[in-house]
Amino acid sequence: MILLVAVLTLLARWLVRATHIDTEVICAAICGYLLLGMLWLGFMPPRRRREAFFTIQVPSFRRPTPKVGLGDLLYFSYTTLTTTGYGDIIPRGREVRMFAVMEAMVGLFYNAIVIARFVGLYGLRR
Repeated sequence: MILLVAVLTLLARWLVRATHIDTEVICAAICGYLLLGMLWLGFMPPRRRREAFFTIQVPSFRRPTPKVGLGDLLYFSYTTLTTTGYGDIIPRGREVRMFAVMEAMVGLFYNAIVIARFVGLYGLRR
């Protein structure tokens, strides 16, 4: 988690200092967004991850499993970060719900700030 924070910090500093838009800047912004989803996954202690979420079971031929795995948590993190929120994995408890709300807000602000920065850089070039 410390490594992710360090990489995101360096990436954000590099994006802010960019003077023009090219594929490198766009790829860096996308990578920062993807790393942000992984970072939110790390805020929950590993022993509490399975207890903090539950899934809504969809009828299927397989036996349903109420366990939430690491892939499910990553899926939940990205659907929350993008504010899609399908509702098939639901957080339990106030703290986890608050983290989900904060993640959605960070996802919205990240997109707004990055897009505003790109538009500003594009306008300077013209």
